[in-house]
Amino acid sequence: MCLSGKEKLNAMLADVVGEISIKQKLIDELESSQKRLRAMRAHYEEKLCTLANKIRETELERDKVLANLGQCNTYAYKMERWRLVAGAFLRASIKEAMSHSLRMRSS
Repeated sequence: MCLSGKEKLNAMLADVVGEISIKQKLIDELESSQKRLRAMRAHYEEKLCTLANKIRETELERDKVLANLGQCNTYAYKMERWRLVAGAFLRASIKEAMSHSLRMRSS
């Protein structure tokens, strides 16, 4: 079947319009993905900042406790307190890291 020049032009125009429509959808999806990525990055950076602040607070608390331990007289008392404080600090750190990991996975 032979198409006239006008029919060929209409067919080509329909192809171009279809391609433009597909490319516009791809652009829209890319823009949407970039928007989600920016939101996720902002959320991640906020959580990272919060975690850094918590670490800083925990370190200050640890230093304060250790300073108080330095005021105790007996070596055995110091060692027992150190063991308790270090254990509590380690458990809290692990719990926070696990909690943070779960929150990051669910985000």
